[in-house]
Amino acid sequence: MTPLISVLMPARNASAYIAESLTSLVKQTFEDFEVIVVDDESSDGTGQIASDIGDRRIRVTRNDQRRGISGALNRAIEEAQGRLFARLDADDIALPERFAAQVEFLDRSPEIGVVGTAFRKVDRAGRPLDRSHLVNDPTILAWELYFSNQLAHPSVMMRADLVRAVGGYRDEFAIAQDYDLWTRIARRAGIANLPTIMLHLRQHEGQATVQHLSRMQNEADQIRRDYLLSLTMRPIDDDVAAAWCRVARGEVVSGAGRLDAVARLTARAAATYIRQARVSAEHARDIRRRAAQRIFTLANFALRGAPWVMPILVGRAMALNPRVAIDPETYRRGATPGM
Repeated sequence: MTPLISVLMPARNASAYIAESLTSLVKQTFEDFEVIVVDDESSDGTGQIASDIGDRRIRVTRNDQRRGISGALNRAIEEAQGRLFARLDADDIALPERFAAQVEFLDRSPEIGVVGTAFRKVDRAGRPLDRSHLVNDPTILAWELYFSNQLAHPSVMMRADLVRAVGGYRDEFAIAQDYDLWTRIARRAGIANLPTIMLHLRQHEGQATVQHLSRMQNEADQIRRDYLLSLTMRPIDDDVAAAWCRVARGEVVSGAGRLDAVARLTARAAATYIRQARVSAEHARDIRRRAAQRIFTLANFALRGAPWVMPILVGRAMALNPRVAIDPETYRRGATPGM
């Protein structure tokens, strides 16, 4: 019988954690799923540990040549039978109600193509660290994707036909392959997060995002630029695009002309998104507020080397949201110098 859900789990040298991760799937209250573990040329017995779990729903396949995360995920997609894809990494933990909650949400939200969940970070031993602060609302999430990834990849559930329609994971993105996939799906369907913590995301030094941080940032910058270009449909100056990406990463940008160009691009992108997405009045106010907060951040950057442009930037921010300077959220986002 064909399962509803196919769980995609790439695994490489995950012997320390994979049994715990797979056990968390076996304990799901929603039981109609298969798990496809793609052992990506491990050298530590990862595949055998997965097989030893002994649950008939777990299938292990091995790559004789390393294909990386994107390649392993695409192989899992090739073998998957379910109408829904769920993700879990071999070192993370899915809480028992996760699949039930995500299936119920997708059943009543046909316009949504991908749904993630809130998560809590844990250390190597599983001790709790901080929790996530991601956007839940699909309209706001699609806007925030122009700046950063808003989904925890191991938390998501996706419609299989949609993932296949956009071509699955692209091999050129070895680390940020999930961010790339979300920006392509967002042009066709809604993306959301459930506010309830449904995942424990393990933090350790062996993760690809830790070992290859510079490459991940470079890939994410390319994705941001491509996604932004799909919105504006105008050429973006390389220096302005690079500054947009630096601000999105939380880095300081200098130079009066550069700061004002990023501010103008932010205002134009917000107006274009509001128009193209045909958002509600409430959503439009929220998007303008968020754009104004980012421009206000640029105004504070100007204090460090180009104070004469600060009034111009403050004016651009206030044109979007007159209350930006007294909104506590502006300062929580780091709009003051030195933050």
